[in-house]
Amino acid sequence: MKVQIFGDSVMRGIVYSGNRYRTVSTRFQSLQNAGMEVCNYARLGHTVDKGLADMKRRLTESAEETTVILGFGGNDCDYNWDVVAQNNDKNHLPNTEATPFVATYRACIRHAKSLGAAVYVTNLVPLHAKRFMDHIGQNGRRKAIEEWLGDESMLYRWHEYYHQLVCETAREEEADILDIRTPFLLSRRYETLLGEDGIHPTEEGYRLIEETIESQLLVNTHLHSTIQWA
Repeated sequence: MKVQIFGDSVMRGIVYSGNRYRTVSTRFQSLQNAGMEVCNYARLGHTVDKGLADMKRRLTESAEETTVILGFGGNDCDYNWDVVAQNNDKNHLPNTEATPFVATYRACIRHAKSLGAAVYVTNLVPLHAKRFMDHIGQNGRRKAIEEWLGDESMLYRWHEYYHQLVCETAREEEADILDIRTPFLLSRRYETLLGEDGIHPTEEGYRLIEETIESQLLVNTHLHSTIQWA
């Protein structure tokens, strides 16, 4: 049995620290012990349209023995902050607007299901608004970006809006939701779970994500495996 993961940098296991990105080797040991072969095709910077294209390239034949995990939204709701800062009196669009985001995510789910795969969708890990504002507001951009946003907490609210779109779409398409958000929100170690840029988890945060996904998947599956990083 296989597990194929399509998503963005959070699903890939990217940590931002010391002004650089690096990958945490999330191994999903419990899934391996249960017999799953895990292939992680998630990529830094991937939006849902890139994910769909990747899925269609890699998932092309019967997938009845495959579980597909999808995790998009963080890059889709993001903006080109340089452009925003330079033109903060104008309207700006996110990388993927809400309507095409939902339509494309729906297409991802349907493509995997059409081939017989079991489909799971991860919701969005919460954003740390202050750290993210500090990150995107570097090089003198902060004041202009804050003026455009209205208030710093808009970063959290906008990100949460895409989280809700993900959940609504998954429910409508009858795809199971892997709830990786709630454990972050309930943790008294929340500040240690998110990294310097406010959007990528720390290694501790990724351990929590891994444990959460493993526990939720293993409730529904009984399999046997190795892990592959594509």
